[in-house]
Amino acid sequence: MSRIPDNVERARRALLLLAPLLLIGAAAGAGPLTVSQTDPQSLSLRLATGDPGWQPVFERDGRTYHRLELPGFVGTGEARRPAVPALGHWLLLPPGMRAVVRLVEAVWEPLDGRLVAPAPTPVLRPHPGGGDPVMDEEFLLPGEAPSRGVEASPPERASDAGGSPPGLELGAVRLWRGHRIAPLTVRPLDVGDDLRARRLLRRAAWTIVFEPEPGAADKAGGRSEPGDARFGHLLLNGGALAAQPREAAPPPAADKTAARRAARRPCSAPRSACR
Repeated sequence: MSRIPDNVERARRALLLLAPLLLIGAAAGAGPLTVSQTDPQSLSLRLATGDPGWQPVFERDGRTYHRLELPGFVGTGEARRPAVPALGHWLLLPPGMRAVVRLVEAVWEPLDGRLVAPAPTPVLRPHPGGGDPVMDEEFLLPGEAPSRGVEASPPERASDAGGSPPGLELGAVRLWRGHRIAPLTVRPLDVGDDLRARRLLRRAAWTIVFEPEPGAADKAGGRSEPGDARFGHLLLNGGALAAQPREAAPPPAADKTAARRAARRPCSAPRSACR
């Protein structure tokens, strides 16, 4: 495989970093997922999906692959994996606590097994004038190769395995303005390894309970910042920002600049660890 030009690689990494933010930003004001109850110890969520709409995307060997559209959801997926509707939010974790998701109710609707289109695969096409390759995309099924050029995705991301499981999923915890937050994603479409739609989550309820993190002492070493409350609309339980103490001070501007410079240096670790 030919080497990916630096400018193309930088653009690809930027898109990978922005994808969760675009997903969450687009769904922040959507109606399918609502908070029915919140307090310092727990959070109750309810999901109700609207009328589904199937759109044909492409045909291959006489078979049509579709995309499911749901009100308030954004289509997401990795190369060669089914593109499914999803919505996301950020969850604020209290100091020294972890979030535990408990399913209360789930109502599934069986589907007709129609084929679900995979997310497009980034492909580097030869430049007509002989310059750097041109970034393009192509719908590739498991085991297929691009019609022209080479895949721009690293091998570990161009997997033929199935996508993320349906339902509600909490992502890795990260530090933001001295608070710990975690991305929360809901994917209501269940797709089999054969890319056929099996069922759709029509209604669901979850309770997220905050429990002491094993082996962690009280991490609330900072003070609350009333100014943080202006970001409350970005979080499912953002009303707690004004009073919740920070667990760590945000890095000063100089440290942020140094971190950005370090991120631009070549990484000797495996590619997946460099992100």
